[in-house]
Amino acid sequence: MNKLVSILTLILLLWTNLFFSKNISAATNTEYVNAVNLGEQLKNTTEQYNQRINEGEMVTLNFQYDSLSSLISRTEKAIGKVPGHSVRKSLNEKYVNSAKIARERVIYEVSQFRLLNIIEGHLEEGNMTKLNYDLGKLNRLKSRAIEIKKAGGYASLPFSVQRTLSQWESDIRNHKLSTENQVIESEIEPNDTKDSANLIYSGVIYKGRTSIYQDVDYYKFVTNGPGEIRIILTDLPNDYYFMNDYVTELYDRAGKRISSAVTYGDPNEAITVRGEYAGNYFVKVYRAGGNYDDQHEYKLKATFKADNSNGSNDTKENATPIENGRYYQQTTELAPDNDWYSIVPDSKGDLYVTLDNLSHDFEVFLYNNVGEQIGRRSPAAGNRPETIYVENANASTYYVLVSGGANSKGYHYRLRADFAKKDNYFTGLAEPNNVKNNAFPLIKNISYEFKIENKLDKDWFKITPNAGTVKVVLDKMPADYNLYVYDRYGTLLNFSINTGQSKEEIVYNVQEKGTYFIQVIPAGDYLLNSDNIIGTYRLSAFYK
Repeated sequence: MNKLVSILTLILLLWTNLFFSKNISAATNTEYVNAVNLGEQLKNTTEQYNQRINEGEMVTLNFQYDSLSSLISRTEKAIGKVPGHSVRKSLNEKYVNSAKIARERVIYEVSQFRLLNIIEGHLEEGNMTKLNYDLGKLNRLKSRAIEIKKAGGYASLPFSVQRTLSQWESDIRNHKLSTENQVIESEIEPNDTKDSANLIYSGVIYKGRTSIYQDVDYYKFVTNGPGEIRIILTDLPNDYYFMNDYVTELYDRAGKRISSAVTYGDPNEAITVRGEYAGNYFVKVYRAGGNYDDQHEYKLKATFKADNSNGSNDTKENATPIENGRYYQQTTELAPDNDWYSIVPDSKGDLYVTLDNLSHDFEVFLYNNVGEQIGRRSPAAGNRPETIYVENANASTYYVLVSGGANSKGYHYRLRADFAKKDNYFTGLAEPNNVKNNAFPLIKNISYEFKIENKLDKDWFKITPNAGTVKVVLDKMPADYNLYVYDRYGTLLNFSINTGQSKEEIVYNVQEKGTYFIQVIPAGDYLLNSDNIIGTYRLSAFYK
């Protein structure tokens, strides 16, 4: 009997061990397979990311960085569940280590890229406190990157990576708005004749009074060459009687009157003429009928061609240079104000000028280097945005004029110009890409996330497929967007303009290898669109 019990017990033990060993083996096999599957996915992703690193395009590196990091984390967790230290070590060496090296090669560059994007936001908001704080953080980040990379012996990155970061940082640090009307002086009496005229300087504001009966104030300035002269007399009392109005007159060196301004009852006057020579000019200010006002001060400002115009950009010769794709926010401090800007495309291409965030009915104009007005304007009444578009403009200097009219004091606007730039770099969401020449290069078979930033935004992209079928997909939009495909000559090849937030898709048979352009824009009239059109969308181009 005891012998039988012993035999039964032995059989039970053997069966139990066999049952549990099979379950353990099955669990171990499942965990191992899961780890290997994720590892193979990570291996492919790492190879693709290393290819992106070698291409050196920061927008794509930044866009795919988080996906790589997430997959590394998931793979490590899966490997951690596999029994056996040596097995886990082997899996990590095969899949994870190389992925971490790829990530660590660019971790500081991606961090700088993202911080620069935040700093750019501070600049657009005018928050200089946060901007300067984060620029200090950027300096520390760059120093730390040098130390870590030197200690880790990481392979160097393509030059284009550092060029993007350094150029973006430089543009932020050097971004300056025209700072006008910071120098204010007072007239010095007596200045009742040309011989006693006060010498004035370009861009400086002078305060004066007609303090006695038949008082006349003379001012003298000296230009250093032919060019536009603009005289503003402002802060005048609202007076609707001609005999009490102010009169402004401009004379040449021979005493000949060139121009004059008298605006009945208006608080501002302006003269704009072309000075034909370098030398002396005279401004005469007086009140009609010899009247006077010893309590009220007027303000006089002359802008002309000079070595220093004290920040004034009231004339074309003193235009403020602006960079491609950057926003310039300005508030008019005197009226009637004219603000001139210059842009310099370095190759032939389209020009796109936008004026928005208006608190007043401003007008925008575009001129070529010989003073001819050019471009398709879309002027809008009131404080609605305005645009100008020019196709195939030559590499040259162009001038943008923003004018607010007689009563434009204290109002703000935002100006941006997009134009062809050979060394164009791309920031956070592939901007600036508002003209075809600055189209962002899409990598095939990648789903990107971009953004329509405002009503005037136009997003251009480019691809270079071989002969065959190309499919372009636009989806996950916040509003109704349209999709277009062009060839390298600017000929429209195909489009998708479904209504609402429906997916847009274009399938096109490419006959020969070449560069093709993709455009994404909000549907409808930008003047009628609401802010609901602003938001992110997904764009992909699939081809072999």
